[in-house]
Amino acid sequence: ALKIWKLLELKGKTEGWVLRIIGEGIHKTYLIEMAKSMQLQNVIWEERKDPRPYYERASIFLLTSIVEGWALTLTESAQMGVVPIAFDSYPAIRSIITDGHDGYLIPTKNLKMMANKLYELMHDKAKRERMALNGLQSCKRFTINTVMDQWKDMLNQL
Repeated sequence: ALKIWKLLELKGKTEGWVLRIIGEGIHKTYLIEMAKSMQLQNVIWEERKDPRPYYERASIFLLTSIVEGWALTLTESAQMGVVPIAFDSYPAIRSIITDGHDGYLIPTKNLKMMANKLYELMHDKAKRERMALNGLQSCKRFTINTVMDQWKDMLNQL
């Protein structure tokens, strides 16, 4: 995410936007130092907290990990009207995001493409809002009643 942000900053394309990084982890100190050495602007570090207030204020969610099982943060963010951008690096991702409809899937480690899609959403409010609405609609397939019905049907077939 820091490298992607730097690509946008080099082109002068982050004005009015903030990269907010939420959470802890063993690499946090290293990443903060990395951001300082890259002289990144408008990067805010938050401790691990309830993500809901952040989703409520966010417009775009970046998932830059390349290994996940089921990225719950993608469904959480989409359910709050936040458009996700993620690397297309694990099978479950295609069950969560429909590329170009309710988010973007980026070929693994293609930072330049991720930066371009981030820029596109940052500067095209109509597209961002349309994709957010699509995400809200798509997430209905993950409601507890829908999932419980699927479990019930599967168990009845056994």
